[in-house]
Amino acid sequence: MSIVGVDRVKNPYHAGKIRQEEIVRAASAPWTILRATQFHDFPGQMLAGMPGPDQRP
Repeated sequence: MSIVGVDRVKNPYHAGKIRQEEIVRAASAPWTILRATQFHDFPGQMLAGMPGPDQRP
């Protein structure tokens, strides 16, 4: 499973997802890559890792 738009965002996490897709595509076994939208808790996780004040509901 990957992320919708992963090829348009430049950060280490997304770069890792792109690399995973490349490895899957290079495999000899049949494969399918599903790019899904991110889960609802993702924005909170991103904010938690950022320094400084923020506004949360």
